[in-house]
Amino acid sequence: MANFKFELSKNFGRPTTSAANAANRNIKRIAESDKSLDAKAQEIANEFNRAYKRTGLDNFGTAIKPKIKELLTDGIIPTVSAVQPPR
Repeated sequence: MANFKFELSKNFGRPTTSAANAANRNIKRIAESDKSLDAKAQEIANEFNRAYKRTGLDNFGTAIKPKIKELLTDGIIPTVSAVQPPR
């Protein structure tokens, strides 16, 4: 029987700073637009997907789309963070 050691990448779940900044700019613009709530939630989910691409959390925005919709309803604009997650 072989022993396997699985180690997460150092940058797992961490978008680049430039990707996070670009996504946050776009998210703010989308949230302040006069589109429907569903359209805003979908576009913001796409921004999260784009920011978290190749970090091990692909389709992260799609997974949290219901939460994004809830935050927008409460008047909160979600943001992408480039901070290293705790280990």
